[in-house]
Amino acid sequence: MRFILAITILLTGSAFSFAQITISGKIHHYDGESALYIDHAREGVQPFFTEHAKVTPDRNGNFRYSFKNPGIGIMRLSYRRNYYRFLHEEKAAIHFEFEQPDGKRVRSSPANEMFLKDSVRQHLIVKIDGDHKEINRYLNSLARTATVSTQSVSGNAYSLYLADIRDTDTFLQKMDSLRSNEYLLLSRVFDLHADISIPGTADLRSYLEDEINSYYGGIFLNAMFLKRRDQVSALKVNPDTALTMYNRNWERLIERFFQEFASREQRPSSFRYNELMHAVDYTSGSYRDYNLPENPLSLDEMVFKDIISPEYPLDSLFELNNDTKYALLISRLRNKVNSQMFYSPVMKQAIDSMQARYPGSEQLELLEKYFKDLDDYLESQTSPYSKAVIIEENYTTLAGLLEKLEGKTILIDIWATWCHPCIGEFAYKNNFQDFISSGDLVVLYISIDKLKWEDRWRENLNYNRLTGYHILADEVLIRDMWETLGHPKGAIPRYALVSADGTIVIPNAAFPSMGDELRNQILQVMEP
Repeated sequence: MRFILAITILLTGSAFSFAQITISGKIHHYDGESALYIDHAREGVQPFFTEHAKVTPDRNGNFRYSFKNPGIGIMRLSYRRNYYRFLHEEKAAIHFEFEQPDGKRVRSSPANEMFLKDSVRQHLIVKIDGDHKEINRYLNSLARTATVSTQSVSGNAYSLYLADIRDTDTFLQKMDSLRSNEYLLLSRVFDLHADISIPGTADLRSYLEDEINSYYGGIFLNAMFLKRRDQVSALKVNPDTALTMYNRNWERLIERFFQEFASREQRPSSFRYNELMHAVDYTSGSYRDYNLPENPLSLDEMVFKDIISPEYPLDSLFELNNDTKYALLISRLRNKVNSQMFYSPVMKQAIDSMQARYPGSEQLELLEKYFKDLDDYLESQTSPYSKAVIIEENYTTLAGLLEKLEGKTILIDIWATWCHPCIGEFAYKNNFQDFISSGDLVVLYISIDKLKWEDRWRENLNYNRLTGYHILADEVLIRDMWETLGHPKGAIPRYALVSADGTIVIPNAAFPSMGDELRNQILQVMEP
């Protein structure tokens, strides 16, 4: 009764009931311990930042998961960093079987490895059956499952490729070619399988076409971001630099894209649509900036503007419907509570305002563990912590900084308080604690937070109980660090291993969560 009441109150105030979506299947040669994770829309909304449902198969690898959601949607199943996608309506039964991956993880960075990653995924699939099986086979045959955030400095293979194109006509031709290829593949699915040409199929096709448009819209805006970033970097070095990488011609393309985006149907149950909505939300307020000015708002003021008294830059383009506003607000909140940069009493006020605005929200219930983290964070600041060694000196080069620790094997951890994956990796610091305890390894944490966020940076060290050496890097040191470490520049979390004589042996080391892979690299660097 509580669930039905919550949905009745939420968003529309009208009552409706859901049928059930079920995915079942088997992992062949299952390792007996790994879990799979499923993302899906809830309450008709799938925010950009979603929560996983953890599913543990039985010892034979069999699994089953059910959920409810009105209308058409796409669920994402991930297993050992391989991602699979399945289209469903509000009533569906899907069967999926795949092989257990081998022990090696396919790294998601650098970005062009997305093709290798998708090839691995396709090779592992044994069987896809059930409702819309032809469409779901099509979805899992695409070499483009990697998502793309507008502000991603590493981009993906497509956006990096497009960002290098210097004239607008060629850019549009290549962009249209990529998108048209997928339209062609989708058309073949519907043309070859007459049995899916039934009432409602037009809605399914429209949904999938919107997925294609949303994905490549994100590619387009990320390519524009990469162009603008490179232009801004060049202008910082020399204010007289010609506007050859990004200029008014590219701005006009973005403005034309905004107009097309504004004319499209809003689909908050689509992950890709909400991903694109965030991209447009960000881009609409910044695409004319060539100096990337400092945000004049404090972190708490940003929380107030984004959540407590929300502003929607997108309203200048079109009026958001209630479901889309809800998806955007939930994504903003999820982004902030998963980032320790925003932890403050004002963040608690934001949570209270959302709970009052959407009583009984299932989306908010999923975030309760993060709300608890916020409470723990605020409480931790009352307890002194002194095991983090703060480096107060200014360094202009990474080499100069490493000299301070010469004589020890060094694990460099490049992170920021706003980086969710960076913070998540702290949970695995015990994977190499024995090396630290023996005195054979030291960890150098280099934060690329803004210098004005020093207080939050120090609070974060306290909350995460980080040992090792810590420095808050300025722009000069950051620039030299990326030039020294090489590609992918700017992408975090980033790890590197340095030998006792100061040589950077592995500039792109394994993540702490990769366990034995990182340990073996540490041993390799320690070898005389």
